[in-house]
Amino acid sequence: MNEQETTLTVDFLAPADDRFIAYAAQRPYIRIGTRLMSGYYVAYTDEAHLDEVWQDLGSGFQVLPKPLSPVDSLSNEAGGITQVLEQPFLDLSGAGVIIGFVDTGIDFTLPCFREEDGFSRILSLWDQTLEGDAEPFGAVFEKEDIDKALLSPEPFTLLPSMDLDGHGTFLASVACAGGDPELSGAAPAASLVCVKLRRAGEYYIRRYLLPPEEPFLFESTDLLLGVQFILDKVAALQ
Repeated sequence: MNEQETTLTVDFLAPADDRFIAYAAQRPYIRIGTRLMSGYYVAYTDEAHLDEVWQDLGSGFQVLPKPLSPVDSLSNEAGGITQVLEQPFLDLSGAGVIIGFVDTGIDFTLPCFREEDGFSRILSLWDQTLEGDAEPFGAVFEKEDIDKALLSPEPFTLLPSMDLDGHGTFLASVACAGGDPELSGAAPAASLVCVKLRRAGEYYIRRYLLPPEEPFLFESTDLLLGVQFILDKVAALQ
């Protein structure tokens, strides 16, 4: 990435069509990033040019991200999940199923996310907050990386991805905690693909008048990139 591109820190969504490609090609202050399966590009510009791009393309053509924050979830019992799991003839353990999470991360060291042999049920983890060579940013850890870290007396030294809020770990536990019948999730035998969201850009925190001291603010664009990562991983694993 060259010096000019490093200033293009404000992201937005634009339809993946010829009009936008031609428009962006004539403007060095726009960089086209990941194409989503929804038919949109994630594109990048800078704060100084965002309003100009907005006026040129029109509000119906480009979509500004919306800041997001974690929310709570109902328990298994209230959702009827426990009653379903207690019906053995249904055999709904989640075996052979991949569940994707885009959240605050996951504590990959917890026993409830492991197989009986002690190795991880997490197939892949994209941490958007870490430095790495993942596209378009962040660091990706595959199952073998996670298993290697679990064998270490200091797993976070080898794999420094942490869930500092706990929300992502909590929801993953509700969905697919396993290994303990008293603490079982809805799909205790399912595999996981996880994405830890990076903090929302300062431009959008200011634009939406959000409290800058709030540590867990995320962008809808990064969430969509996380969903795309999960879909790509599932396709690669067939």
